[in-house]
Amino acid sequence: TVTPLPDSAKPAQWMEAAGANVAQDVELQRRLAKLAIGFDGRQYTYAGYKYDRLDDAVRYAELMLQRQAQSA
Repeated sequence: TVTPLPDSAKPAQWMEAAGANVAQDVELQRRLAKLAIGFDGRQYTYAGYKYDRLDDAVRYAELMLQRQAQSA
């Protein structure tokens, strides 16, 4: 099952804080890898879609994983 990120730990906020907190940066990288979200230097990518905002990519990836789990 996919555990949604708590509101207090939105991915965009993680990215801003990553320079100050290496542990959060490592956790974010693990989370993005688990969700199969990439970054091409300009935009976040997921399943052929491109997103300007990390929050949007994460939320869509989580939605797709939830749907897959429900249909299985």
